[in-house]
Amino acid sequence: MSSPIIKIRPTVLAQLNITAEQVSLLPQVTPYLTHIMSGLKSRGLVDDPWYYLEACGDADAARIRFIRSGISKRIRHSIPLEAFCAAAGVDPNSILSSIVAAVDRLHRYSATVKVSSSQSEVTDKMIERSLADDGFADRQMFMKISGLMPAPKGAHTNIQVVQNATATSTPVTMVAPPPESTIRRLSERLNAARALTQEAIVVSPNEDE
Repeated sequence: MSSPIIKIRPTVLAQLNITAEQVSLLPQVTPYLTHIMSGLKSRGLVDDPWYYLEACGDADAARIRFIRSGISKRIRHSIPLEAFCAAAGVDPNSILSSIVAAVDRLHRYSATVKVSSSQSEVTDKMIERSLADDGFADRQMFMKISGLMPAPKGAHTNIQVVQNATATSTPVTMVAPPPESTIRRLSERLNAARALTQEAIVVSPNEDE
């Protein structure tokens, strides 16, 4: 990706108290930032880098925002990020990283809120389908999630620890918890139930013949 030469009006340079040479010597991140924002726009997401920079809490981002606030709103959009970085004495790559981190964080927050707010609707839908005459699989999943149907226990792992490594030492037997209980603690109950349901439905390869 080539970096075009950034042209800034002399009045803007004077207002920021920087020179064109200072800007040109910095890493030119605007093309990469534009590419990132265009990808967000194609997904219907906010594509304004300053929207995400407002959510950055590091000191470099704060200095950039402060300097930009002193510029007229009429010309802010025409000033590249590198010019503000030069005025603040900040590495543009640092600001680019902060913006990318803010994009990731804010969209993860949004996804979490969507999942949380839809749990009630998903539960209602599952109950509705479980009550249907042909909802055996849904009833099975619902009972597993609610704990009414215990999950099958897997094999236990016995671990023998020999203390002091002597012939007279008595082995100590430790029973590890079943794998299912560990998976159940680490996995979301809904995903675990779906996985168990899929494993229970086994199609014989001879049925299609």
